[in-house]
Amino acid sequence: MVSSGEAFIDRYPPGSSYKYVVGYIVQDDIISGTLTVKENLMFSANAHLSDDISNDERKQRATKVMHDFRLEACADTKGGAEFLRGVSGGERQRTCIGVELILSRKILFLDEPTTVIDASTAQNVMECLKQYRPLAVQLLIFSIHQPRYFIFKLFDTVLLMAQVVVAIVLGLVENVSGYCRTTTFFIAKAFCDVLPIRIVSSILFSLIAYFMTGLEQSAGKFFGFLVTVFMTSAFGSAICLFVSAAYSYVQ
Repeated sequence: MVSSGEAFIDRYPPGSSYKYVVGYIVQDDIISGTLTVKENLMFSANAHLSDDISNDERKQRATKVMHDFRLEACADTKGGAEFLRGVSGGERQRTCIGVELILSRKILFLDEPTTVIDASTAQNVMECLKQYRPLAVQLLIFSIHQPRYFIFKLFDTVLLMAQVVVAIVLGLVENVSGYCRTTTFFIAKAFCDVLPIRIVSSILFSLIAYFMTGLEQSAGKFFGFLVTVFMTSAFGSAICLFVSAAYSYVQ
């Protein structure tokens, strides 16, 4: 596949200072397991920041990153390695992000920041990034696979990718071409899941239960029994869907 185009930053082609504006966080670990969280942050600052920035300011940046990413409790804990106990997976991931954030890049690229951590930790990392973005980073761009709904709600803009069609849709999260609307979900759920399953199960249950209980052998009575069973099943499913839809607002 041949691709072409132009890159612009603030409507201008990237200049010689481009590498000082853009940061990139790889998916794999980039912190040293033998250094503490604070030492990793300071090492990144000392290795990349210019000499114009004083040591006190670098320490202030490290302190701010640890505070914003909830790393103060493990500031003096080593990163950890195969045979060296260190910070947890979530703390390690937040430290990897902080190593780049301490450089105060305006644009930050992240390669699957939630892949190697559990769902709860992934949500915590994304919430930290969401809170940090208005304070320092102007633009966050990252790839992510199958995010939970609570993580998906944090996104401002979504670009869906596919193997054949490279870009399916680019738009706001609240209205991604109608695919993510609540009404679309309920309509699809009703016609493709609830109704077919409830109808088939109600018919099978009625055919077995009606004649085994010795009820009156009448087509009209049997149809009434079938409708009652189906409505009871559908009503129970509707209650479950209603509770699940309102759950996010309770949170």
